[in-house]
Amino acid sequence: MYDKLEINRNKKLIVIIEENIRYQINYKRVPLFLTFFYIEFIKIMLKKRGANSTRHLNTHIVRFWDFCKEQNINSFDGFNPQITNYFIAYLNTSLTKIGGNKPLKQNTKRACYQAVYLFFEYSKFFYADDFKSLNYFNGEPFDVGEILTESIPEPILKDIKINLLSYHDIYVRTYILIALNYGMRYSEIIGLTDKCLIKNDLGKHKYDLHFKTSKGNRYRTIYSINNTITKEIQKLIEYSKEVRKKFNLDKIFAKASIHSKYGFVVYNNTVMNRKINKYLKENNIKHPSGEDFKITSHMFRRTIPEMYSKKGVDVYVAKEVLGHKNIATTQKYYDRTNEYEYEKSMGLAIEKISVFKNIEEIEISAVKENPEKFRIIEEGYCTNSDTVNSSKICPHLIGRGNCYGCPSMVTTPDYLPFFYNQLKIEKNNLDNVYEFGLDVARHYEWKIGIIKEIINKLEGLSNGS
Repeated sequence: MYDKLEINRNKKLIVIIEENIRYQINYKRVPLFLTFFYIEFIKIMLKKRGANSTRHLNTHIVRFWDFCKEQNINSFDGFNPQITNYFIAYLNTSLTKIGGNKPLKQNTKRACYQAVYLFFEYSKFFYADDFKSLNYFNGEPFDVGEILTESIPEPILKDIKINLLSYHDIYVRTYILIALNYGMRYSEIIGLTDKCLIKNDLGKHKYDLHFKTSKGNRYRTIYSINNTITKEIQKLIEYSKEVRKKFNLDKIFAKASIHSKYGFVVYNNTVMNRKINKYLKENNIKHPSGEDFKITSHMFRRTIPEMYSKKGVDVYVAKEVLGHKNIATTQKYYDRTNEYEYEKSMGLAIEKISVFKNIEEIEISAVKENPEKFRIIEEGYCTNSDTVNSSKICPHLIGRGNCYGCPSMVTTPDYLPFFYNQLKIEKNNLDNVYEFGLDVARHYEWKIGIIKEIINKLEGLSNGS
């Protein structure tokens, strides 16, 4: 909830003071006949979402006001059943004003459309007489489908952790530690106050982290946070004590600044992104390909569910850590990670499949020459020297339940009948396991994919290609 709100109707400016931070919302481009309704809508959003989120919403809806001006819409009569399609077309043909006049990204168009939808929905509810016939801007024409923000590759995460605690900038250290471990949104981290640490009863140095969420404008607590993070937050509280006392602030990410007319700054997303990438550059942290890699603060949040998914952490645990309201939100990150891991494992298995034209070829003839190094199996030949001459069962066979897809297996077209039959068996198995969930089905899909690839390679050899 904001502390103070002023509306300057001459400058068409709404000024909000929330927790000692000043926000401005400009409504100069709002059509005159919608001005009253929009100001009331902003007041509602401020109560529900907070000042920062409402300010972002205002930046998105501005494109609708420009659209109204372009279409010469000066009254409610200007709205017609085609208005939704016209606005969609307008967004699809709009260009960015900065960054080289490029087409708008899908998530930007989606945010603009949703902002307009919210405005009309709330206006229809509170001012039914004026908006009752305006049943427009429904549906979701700009569904982004895939997750657009990248996660951070594991080698980069490792380098970040190695160099972090010795880095000179305490703001960067604290920020990355929190983002990397708990995936908090940037506004939640920079909004932390000097009262964010709450002592609990679980140990001498155990604290809970209490903060205000950027979505829903509510408070949330992460219990028993990591001791290293606790110490860094305590250091930052002490470090920022002087500037907070001087300017009556409670935000620990505040810093004195001679360049600010207020004498201080509270770091924002743009500044933090710049400082994080400066940290990467100073420590020569690059992408595994050797190219420079730029990080945005939200990438840490995207990385958390992927790390948890790879480690087998239950999706509901990730949901609680990230503070997602709906489990479906967390699940989509798990699904994307599983999809990536599935494709990666499939690609590696296919790459290592060894097939030969006939038994006379050099690699396979070695079976005759060195029988002690090979074992005949129903799929072809096993070349795993650790198990060929011993009575123990191959651990890969125990884990997989079969040998195809194992890099130690080699085969020839003579074994095509086995793979044709095995393909039928696995397809039948797949038809019967979907009810047990995607993870189970994926196991059989993986086997079918490997068998198909082996058959393709063997058929190619049989046909002389």
